[in-house]
Amino acid sequence: MAKSNERKAKDKLIGLFFHSYPNGRLRWQGRILRKLKPGLYRAELYSWVTGMENGAVLVDREQMADEDWEFYTAAEWRFA
Repeated sequence: MAKSNERKAKDKLIGLFFHSYPNGRLRWQGRILRKLKPGLYRAELYSWVTGMENGAVLVDREQMADEDWEFYTAAEWRFA
């Protein structure tokens, strides 16, 4: 039962927007597009200038934790 709940929690990342902070410095802003396999996700990046789509990266949950990613449910922060 715990594994089932854990899987559901991981899937909740899909569709969330984020900022990444490696070494305490802001690096990326984007959105989690899809889960490719357990622990590995495809993320779409957004331009700092226009807020428009600007590429994509593959990231794992360990990287998200190491870089202190912050997640958001809405995209308004891209245009602030």
